[in-house]
Amino acid sequence: MNLYDTIRRFSMLSYILFYGITILLDSPFFTLAAQIMLLVSVLLTFPTLSRTNLIVAIMLALSGFSLLLFTEVPPEEWLGAFFQNGAITAIFITIPMLSIPFSFGDYREDLKHFIQKYVSSPMVFCLITWILAHLFGVIILIGVVPLMFNLLYENSKLYGADKEFASCVSHAQLSGGFWSPAWSAVVVITYTLSIPWISFVPAGLLLTTIFFVFSMLFIFISLKRSGAHRIACESEVQVNWKGVIMILTLTILPILLIILSTTVMNIAISTAIPIVALLYPLFTALILREGKEYRTGMAEYYTTRVLNVKNELALLTTAGFLGRSLQLAGADSVITHLLPGVSADHAILTILSILLIFFVTAHLGMHPIVAGSALAVSINPASIGFTPLMFGIVLLSGWVLGTLISPFSASNIVISGMIGKPSWYLSARRHGLFTLFMALLLTWVMSLLSHLI
Repeated sequence: MNLYDTIRRFSMLSYILFYGITILLDSPFFTLAAQIMLLVSVLLTFPTLSRTNLIVAIMLALSGFSLLLFTEVPPEEWLGAFFQNGAITAIFITIPMLSIPFSFGDYREDLKHFIQKYVSSPMVFCLITWILAHLFGVIILIGVVPLMFNLLYENSKLYGADKEFASCVSHAQLSGGFWSPAWSAVVVITYTLSIPWISFVPAGLLLTTIFFVFSMLFIFISLKRSGAHRIACESEVQVNWKGVIMILTLTILPILLIILSTTVMNIAISTAIPIVALLYPLFTALILREGKEYRTGMAEYYTTRVLNVKNELALLTTAGFLGRSLQLAGADSVITHLLPGVSADHAILTILSILLIFFVTAHLGMHPIVAGSALAVSINPASIGFTPLMFGIVLLSGWVLGTLISPFSASNIVISGMIGKPSWYLSARRHGLFTLFMALLLTWVMSLLSHLI
């Protein structure tokens, strides 16, 4: 088994190496090498999955393969389809390294003491979690999920609010899709509809605020039903403010580095995150003179953490493979026909129909980029009574809600692995009712906006 694990590590780390070289050199040879190593890594990961996740991953892979075979997509396209979520996979293989600097001191204990002394209410704790996850998620996207879990998950158990914590992180991270310039949804839609990003910000922040208010309402109800409890503020607890400040610094600094990488160096965010994850812990160790702790952290990453990315590696890759297979098979051209011929005077029905398309395609394993791109390219907004800006806002909302309800979304897959639950537990049980409610509420709000924008 040790040899098997060593081979798995080698394949995953080789993939990261070849992926990095591909980004730097744009070499067909190294691109092919990265694709092959990703395929090998996923196949080697299959035997380590739980029975449920193994069945889901195999079904996704077989469905994509059958679709490519049936529609006679050229075989040279198959490996590229398997590489569809390669950038996201690289993020999750490398991002555990971002938590290495937190082991340079007893920082989590310092944060626990701060919470014990000043934050007695589970609702206040969830509020703080939501705001932090949203602000960080706007910049580092899905990377905020492991960051927040490493930082605050253990503290959520003090209140018996670990499930609500997971919902907070998921809701907050995805809410960035309403307006964040780093989100692929915003990039694709602004480009396709030729609308400046800044035009989306006012309506996006409005929808984010509504989403936030009702997210906290649902979490408040969940806290009441789950028996989460307040903790007594322990005035005698001594807070190490130096440690708290260090935690904030270690959290904010990599985010600033990612921002600098994407703006000053013009590096894509999907590339910037792995680069920062690789280099930031090393530079931090050198500055703080924590060489021994850095070596210990890297040893733990190599022996344990890199292998723990098995669910993300298998499910994200196979889900991306199926989504890309559907796209290569021409499913994106069929998507537009799912929109019924409704009158331009019935904005509510039109908006609901668009959201439903995102919900259905998301459950087929298709990334929302497929449905969003197909609708944006194929539909003239004026034909359904919308301005391009209003149409874009509806597409962004469908993108966010479709991702929230999909058992194949990166957010649900990653968080489910961290809380030890299946991804459909999050998508259906934790997010199902909330997503349905938000779909109806946002449909009504957007129907009102359609008369103003």
